[in-house]
Amino acid sequence: MRKSGKSIKETAEITGISPNTIKALTRNDKVSNQTINGSDIDEKIEEFGQNNERIIDSKSRRITTLADLIKFCKIDLTVWNIDRHIINKWEVGINADGFVVTSPLFQVKVWLTKKYPEAIKPVIQPVEINIEIPKVIKTKKAGLRKGLLLGDAQIGFTRSMRTGKLNAFHDRRAINIVIQLLRRYKFDLIVIGGDWLDFSMWSKQFLKKPSFYFTTQPALVECAWVLGLIRKLQPNAEIIFLEGNHEIRPEKAIMENFIDGYGLRSADNVEGAAVMSIPNLLGLPKLDIKYYGNYPSDEYWLNDHAVVRHGDIAKKGSGATVSTLAKEAINTEFVFHVHRLEMVSKTIHARDGSEIINQFCPGCLCKIDGTVPGDERPNWQQGIAVINYDLNRYVNIEPIPIQDGRALYRDEIYNGTDYVSILRKDTAFKDKAGVRQEWNF
Repeated sequence: MRKSGKSIKETAEITGISPNTIKALTRNDKVSNQTINGSDIDEKIEEFGQNNERIIDSKSRRITTLADLIKFCKIDLTVWNIDRHIINKWEVGINADGFVVTSPLFQVKVWLTKKYPEAIKPVIQPVEINIEIPKVIKTKKAGLRKGLLLGDAQIGFTRSMRTGKLNAFHDRRAINIVIQLLRRYKFDLIVIGGDWLDFSMWSKQFLKKPSFYFTTQPALVECAWVLGLIRKLQPNAEIIFLEGNHEIRPEKAIMENFIDGYGLRSADNVEGAAVMSIPNLLGLPKLDIKYYGNYPSDEYWLNDHAVVRHGDIAKKGSGATVSTLAKEAINTEFVFHVHRLEMVSKTIHARDGSEIINQFCPGCLCKIDGTVPGDERPNWQQGIAVINYDLNRYVNIEPIPIQDGRALYRDEIYNGTDYVSILRKDTAFKDKAGVRQEWNF
């Protein structure tokens, strides 16, 4: 009608369409004839999504409600959940016999999700891998050695002034655990790490109590007996004895009080060990035990990167001693001396790569209840260590702490016992009258 020359007002009066709608239709007609010819009001249904989600969008004159859309699209509500939906309505003009009339158009849009979601491939599931177990390759043990580190037994006594009974500084239960390990395993090297004798009577560091007197000889007897048992159980092992600060006490006492007695040797063995030396007093040459003297410089190198020495540094506090050593260390170092189980590691970076070195103390074999002169409540720990090493650079450390006469090593519990009855029997002697006597251990 607008094309026939009629005004917007006249067209509105004839068709009953509001003037504003006619203006909009006229404006749309200038751009496109889609609205006038009704091509955009054909029923149109679009579907989006995949797998577990769907979106259905309908623009239609007949589908006016959600129920209509469900019926028309045959949506199975036993399979799909309706998450949400919207319904919109607007009017469009239709060319009917030269007249523009309005008709409602509805949009019904729904979002669906499956009630029972299906797995989206690739499906996440347990990994199943067929593994072919490789054949066991036997490692070569050529050059690999096993060592045992034993330190600070402090063998010594106080003597009861009333009964003469000897009360040991050393812990026989801990030493017995060592004996059990020597029966169980074969070792290539055994290190007696120094301070195996206490020599309390030979020191100026502490007040000499009357109970210390005449205890040196029984201490030498028991120490020699233990070393002899070690040699008997390990006949092929290399056994070394590192001199500690306690072993040099007799030597220092002789130099300070009777210089002419220093270094005396028997007339028939002037090239041998001095009469008052540790090797002679303990009979080490007969046991094939090599003594390393000249404390604190004595040391034994396991390989080019690991050394064992008694040690001459003692710091207060757990871990303090080995931490101090680590500050300037360039090699792995095993020490004793401080009676504590301590270990610290550090990495050294060099041009040819990096190397991990360790500073380690295995603990002690003496009593830690204040019996040993020096500290009534010491922060000490009993322990020993097994080491595996080659002759080039590698060392592996297996600490074995000992607590209350018990130790755990390689799935076995070792319970230490007091060997004093065997000790008395083995060390019995005859006096001048030929009567058998036992030490009052």
